[in-house]
Amino acid sequence: MICMSCVFILSQCDNSDILDNGDNDDEHIIVPIKAWDYSNIAVIARITDNSSGWSLCVMDKSGNNMRKIVDKTVACQKPTRSHSGTKLLFTSVKFDSWTNEDNSVGISSEYELCMVNTDGTNLILIDHIDTTESASFGSVAWSHDDEQIAYVKYSGVSWEKRDLILYNISDNTRKILKTEGDICTPSFSPDGKHIAYCATVESDTTFINSHRNHHIYKMDVNGNNHQLIIREASSPKWSPQGDKIVYSSSGEEGEAQIFVANADGRNQKQLTFTVSPQKWLGPWAPEPLNGHRMERK
Repeated sequence: MICMSCVFILSQCDNSDILDNGDNDDEHIIVPIKAWDYSNIAVIARITDNSSGWSLCVMDKSGNNMRKIVDKTVACQKPTRSHSGTKLLFTSVKFDSWTNEDNSVGISSEYELCMVNTDGTNLILIDHIDTTESASFGSVAWSHDDEQIAYVKYSGVSWEKRDLILYNISDNTRKILKTEGDICTPSFSPDGKHIAYCATVESDTTFINSHRNHHIYKMDVNGNNHQLIIREASSPKWSPQGDKIVYSSSGEEGEAQIFVANADGRNQKQLTFTVSPQKWLGPWAPEPLNGHRMERK
C-alpha cells in the first residue's frame, strides 16, 4: 500500500510547492517529473525489506511500474526536478556505526548532492560531505535554463554556518556567494540574472523560529548587489515573467499566509486568509463566555 500524503504538482509556469522546505517524514515523497504531461513521477520510498533506507524511484502516473533508478540510499528530502523535466537533484546518505570501548554507539554520516537523468543515467556528483565534516545540504534550486544550481550547505557543530553555493553544470565549478545570516530557499529569476533568498541575522532574536525572524533578499546571480526587499518573510518564488515574487509571511495572528509583491518588494498583497489555530478551536469547542463562537472564514 502506497500512502502518498504530500504531492507536489509542478509545472513549467506554475511551481505550486512554494512553501515546501524539503523536509518530510512520511513513507513516500513524490514529485511529477514531466509537468507538461505528468507521464512519470519521481518518488522517494522505503522499498527494501528489513531496511529503513530511502530509495529514489520512478513510477507511472497510474502508480504502476515503480523502479529504483539509482543504487544509493537517499536522504529524506523531496527530489527537485529541472525545469526541462529531464533531470533530478537529490541527496544521498551513507551511515556508519560502531561500538566504543564503553559500549556506547558512535555514528557518522556521509552526504552527496547528486544530479541524475530521470531514467537513472548520467549520475553526476555535485558536492560531497565526508564523515569528518559536521555538515549537511539544505534547499536547492535550478536556474530556468537548467545550467546552474544554487544550494545551501550547513556546517559547524550546530550547523550555525550556512553557505549559498552556485554550481555551474557545464564546467563543474562551485562558487560560494557572499551572504550573511541563516540562508534558506534560494530561487532564480526567470532571466537568470538574480537570486531571491531568505535569511535571518543574529540581531533578529525577537521572533526566533517564525516568519518574522526571516527577511527576503535579492542579489545578482554573481553574488553582488544585495538588497533587502521584503521584511518578515520567507520562501520566495518568482512569477514566470519575473515581475513578481510570491512568498510566505505571517498574518495578523502569526499564522503562515501566502503573499505576493513586485520583484522589488513593493505592492505587497496577502493572498490567503486561513484561520489561526488561536482563534479556530473546531466545531465542537465550548462556547466562550461572551456567547459568541469564532466562525471559520
